Amino acid sequence: MYQAVTKADTAAYVVGRQDGSLSANDYKVTFRGSQADDFVDEVEDALERVLAGWRARDASKDRLDQARDELEGQLSQELHIGFEHLPASVLTDKDFWRFCSAYLYDFIVWRQPSNAVTALLPYFGAASNGLGRECVPHRMFDRAQIVKTGGDLAGDPDPYSLARFGAADVWKSHILRVANGNAPVVVREMLTDVKTGKLKTHVVRTFVKNLRRARSNVLFEVLNQPQARDLVDRERARTLSSAATLDSDGGSD
Repeated sequence: MYQAVTKADTAAYVVGRQDGSLSANDYKVTFRGSQADDFVDEVEDALERVLAGWRARDASKDRLDQARDELEGQLSQELHIGFEHLPASVLTDKDFWRFCSAYLYDFIVWRQPSNAVTALLPYFGAASNGLGRECVPHRMFDRAQIVKTGGDLAGDPDPYSLARFGAADVWKSHILRVANGNAPVVVREMLTDVKTGKLKTHVVRTFVKNLRRARSNVLFEVLNQPQARDLVDRERARTLSSAATLDSDGGSD
C-alpha cells in the first residue's frame, strides 16, 4: 500500500496553497496497492529526510540557483536511498510522484520560485496527464538512479558523488530530456568531465549532439567504464577541435 494524489487534486492543492485557501497537507490522499505490502511509513520517512535536509540548509545562499541545484542534488541521494527498493508498480505510478510533490510543497516552491500557478504546476507533475520531466521528486530520483547505476558499474566507492554535483542545465537539457540517461556509465564519464572542467558548459550542447550521432554506430548501454571513457574522450576531442576551428575562422574575418 502506498500514497497517491491525482493530477486534479495536486493542481487544486497548489492553487489553494498559493492563494492561501489551503494549509499544509490539505491534499486528498488515496491509498493504492495491497495492505500486505505497506510502504506508507517508508515513503513518508524518506520524504521527511528530504525536508529535514532542506530545512538545515544555509539560507544565506538561497538566492543562488547554483546553491539550490547543489542542494537538490544532495537531497536526491536521500530520496533515492529511501525509494530504491520500492516496487516498480509504485515507482511507475504518476500519482505516487504527485503525492511526493504535494508532500514536498515548501521545498519545491523554494527550489523553483514563481508567483504564477501555471508556472509551478509542471514541478508538481500536474501540468498535463503525463508526469513530465520537471516534476521535482521524480527528476531527483532519476538523477540519483542514473549516477548510482553508473557509479556502481564503474566501481566508484561513492556512486552518488555526481548526483551532488550542481549542473542543472546539463541534467535538464542533456540527460533527463534525451536518451543519454539510458546509458548511465556514459553519463558518469560526461559529468566527470564537466565537473573537472575538461568539458566546459558552453560546448556541452555540441558534445551531446556528437554523442547522439555516435549512437547510430555504438550501443551505449553495453559499454563498460573504460569503453565509455574512450567514447567520451574521443567525442570531447572532436567537439573541442571543431570549436577551435570555428573560433579560428571567425577570428580571421
